[in-house]
Amino acid sequence: MAKPKTYIIADTHFNHKRIVELAYRPKDYEERIRDSLSILNAEDLLIHLGDVSLGKDAEINEEVFGPLACRKILVLGNHDKNHSSHWYMNHGWDFACRSFVDKFFGWKIMFSHEPSRIPEGVDFNIHGHLHAEIHRVAEFFWSRNERCILVSLENTGYRPLLLEDILPNHNGLKVAK
Repeated sequence: MAKPKTYIIADTHFNHKRIVELAYRPKDYEERIRDSLSILNAEDLLIHLGDVSLGKDAEINEEVFGPLACRKILVLGNHDKNHSSHWYMNHGWDFACRSFVDKFFGWKIMFSHEPSRIPEGVDFNIHGHLHAEIHRVAEFFWSRNERCILVSLENTGYRPLLLEDILPNHNGLKVAK
């Protein structure tokens, strides 16, 4: 049995016709995302930081994410708020919420869609929403610090990232607590 891994993805934006021009995505970004999800194994955890799709919500959630053998958590994004957490759990997700805090690799992490002010006792905020510094510039600048970690698909090759690869104790950075 393979060791369980935790993967992070955000802002998949399936069926968002204008995202190609707004975030300078390649026309085949949806296919790239679908292909990249094949790395997930049954023992893995996928944390999606919101904005799954714009339209055809049931179809995308059930056909793209539902069949994945891994456990799946969805943090609702600004484009996911047409449905309740319960709706998402009935359409392929194991758990859905607005944000959550948990401990991984010794760090206390807040997972959210939008960058958030980091509460006392939390080490990092891992988020999406900002699309690689080219979208929502004002939010990008106030959240730009070593404790807010943007996981933009525009910077990840349209694939999920291993959580351990983006945390400081795994890439040599030291963060003052």
